[in-house]
Amino acid sequence: MEFRTFNRRHLRGTAPDEAKWALGVIRNFPAYASAYFSIRLKSGGMAPFNLNRAQKYVEHEFERQMQGRGYVRQNNLKCRQMGDTTYWTRRALHFAMTYVGRTVLTIAHEMALPQEWFAKCRETYEATPEFIRPGKTNAQGYQLRFDNGSRYYIGSAQGGFPAVGDTVHFLHLSELGRWDKPPISVNPQTVLAPLDPAIPTGEARYGTVIVRESTGVMKGDYWHKTWLAGKDRGSEYVNLFLPWFLCDEYRREDLAADVLDLTPYEQELIRNAARYDVELTKAHIAWRRNAIAQSPFFGNVELWSAEFPATEDEAFMSAGQSEFTSDEIAKARQTVREPLWRGHILMGDKGRPDDFKLVGSDAGSLLIFDHDPRKGEKPKANNLFGCGADVQWGERAKGLDFDAAYVECANDKKVGAALHGRWHMGQYALQLAALSHYYNDALLGPERQGLAAEGVIRPLLGQAANGWSYPNLFLNDPLAKLGVRKFQDFGWSTTPHTKPDLIALTHQLLSFGFMDWADGAAVDELGSIIRHEDQTIGAPKGQHDDRWMARQITEKVVQQITVPPPEPNRDDWDKLNSHQRRMVEHVEAEEERDRLNDGRDPQDYT
Repeated sequence: MEFRTFNRRHLRGTAPDEAKWALGVIRNFPAYASAYFSIRLKSGGMAPFNLNRAQKYVEHEFERQMQGRGYVRQNNLKCRQMGDTTYWTRRALHFAMTYVGRTVLTIAHEMALPQEWFAKCRETYEATPEFIRPGKTNAQGYQLRFDNGSRYYIGSAQGGFPAVGDTVHFLHLSELGRWDKPPISVNPQTVLAPLDPAIPTGEARYGTVIVRESTGVMKGDYWHKTWLAGKDRGSEYVNLFLPWFLCDEYRREDLAADVLDLTPYEQELIRNAARYDVELTKAHIAWRRNAIAQSPFFGNVELWSAEFPATEDEAFMSAGQSEFTSDEIAKARQTVREPLWRGHILMGDKGRPDDFKLVGSDAGSLLIFDHDPRKGEKPKANNLFGCGADVQWGERAKGLDFDAAYVECANDKKVGAALHGRWHMGQYALQLAALSHYYNDALLGPERQGLAAEGVIRPLLGQAANGWSYPNLFLNDPLAKLGVRKFQDFGWSTTPHTKPDLIALTHQLLSFGFMDWADGAAVDELGSIIRHEDQTIGAPKGQHDDRWMARQITEKVVQQITVPPPEPNRDDWDKLNSHQRRMVEHVEAEEERDRLNDGRDPQDYT
């Protein structure tokens, strides 16, 4: 039975095996589209709809999910003119034409688009040979109804859409990143809320498709949060990034000879393209250079990269000036890796940091990167570790923030573990103490800011009616080790004066040295950090920076392990505060006592 001469209606009365084979042929979208669908060319005229490189990339993921788990959930982050929307509208049309009794819905971002897209889909349907397509029934508005009981609606986020109340089997949300931006300015959550009951859940979701696709717009917006949520291990959605070099048209052979040398960024670009099986040539580089120099970008690389990103970090523009460069973020992302173990720290009934066990869980709050407890492995006994922690309670109530901590080995500068979640302050103190105890009594430096000083550090010091204390706490002033220590000496104090010190250290290590990140979510936060209009540095509104802060604090804690504390020096007397002066006097008194008692038996010391 030939594909091009098969009539769907002949399925009636055919043998089951033959009918199954025929349906498989019909539902092979790339073959069906190439044989029966036509699209308009930019240069004019019509041509068979043969998938381009980017569309094949999307189709591969579609089939991987449908064949592997029986339903499709995709987030597509794309650049301009990739043909992604064309792919999904035709995919949706094909779905309605080849499945019985299905409701298919596309929601565009602008009011004018449903009419335009509907006309193109109707044109595609009518150009499909009659023997392979279902019959069409009468319908109003921008919808196609077929005699197989399926229908395809096209609506707008601005002007509403049909199908509310129906069960939606295929949902395509187009340019989601533009919905909440002028001139559209609608709340995506409000628009999509009526659709929630229409989306099948449980076993009913099998065979269904939901795709959200858009270019990137702004860090911290709804689409950016949606993209980041797709990275969560428990998410049903699979993130698919479509860089500009997947488009074969983006090359200038006539300018290739002008590309004599490659910048470090361009060299990394070639390596990145190879991961997509794309051989980036001088013609691609020439196209990029020329496009950046022309209107409307006129050399604005960040603006150009937001429209034609090569990495997901470039796809979203900052709400202010990005604090870290694309090269620094790329260097950090090279260290990202999968943890060897995921789980929780489960505290015992004694309420002590040495009374706990590690419980494996795919959605665990603890990630371990340097060993696998399932194999009976533990942190290397002779290694020194540091643990830095950010807390969700600061001077400004950060009720929606998280607790985060990292463990780093001072011997090889590699991240050993990452902790992330929300706990009451006393519980968080126990989690930190248990984690640090597990890592050879690591030097522990929790952030000391606002309520955290009372709620986290006092239990660690044994000053919260608890019967334990943690023996190895980070001291802001290394000289405090030499004498009486005050409460405010413990932990990392984040102030307008110390935060720039953290950021400067991160810049130095990412530019000139080595800084392991391991955790991809921490690098995501690193890429979102901006310098606001008031010159403060942090995450955009609505975003978090807890992992980023914890990773930086950890680096400072480890630095205290590897860099010996400065010796007290009376020559710097005028630069020392009163506490440091007492430390110098204490050391001098000890040295004088040792000198006077030199040679005497220790039991005779007075």
